[in-house]
Amino acid sequence: MTHRSLLVLATILAACSPSFPGTPVAAAGVRFTAPPGWDARLAPPTTEAQHLLGWAANVPLDRACDPAVCAVPVASIADEAVLVSWFTYNCLPNCRLGDPGRTLIGGREATRETDAGTCALDAARVERIVVRVTPQRNDILVVCAGASASAGLRELDALLASINWTVP
Repeated sequence: MTHRSLLVLATILAACSPSFPGTPVAAAGVRFTAPPGWDARLAPPTTEAQHLLGWAANVPLDRACDPAVCAVPVASIADEAVLVSWFTYNCLPNCRLGDPGRTLIGGREATRETDAGTCALDAARVERIVVRVTPQRNDILVVCAGASASAGLRELDALLASINWTVP
């Protein structure tokens, strides 16, 4: 087979493949890959001490929802849905992490607590993830999930595993 034939075959196989790569997202010193089928939306940059970095969800996000005035970009949390609201918090001089659920996310110290935090929607499961990004900054991810969202939560774990912090 010639190189041209191999290239054509590889292109056809890639086009027919049932799995598509996720969507790369980069903002505020962090890069991650949203899983295939997920929608991600970044908020405009701001200099506020605590602000919304953006949302990621395994359901379509409402594009008319302005992050400056809209609390959540979905009408409700369906049984299979997962919505992540990602906030960044410049917390100097009081950057602390709680003790429960200590882990690493993107090589940074973090905590994960189930049934912690609040969700603007009626969700079956709420999780709060706090990551110490730098000594002056913590990121807070509020995860709202439906009752049957186990597949979406596994995809969330893949998103967290893809995080690469670009700030020292």
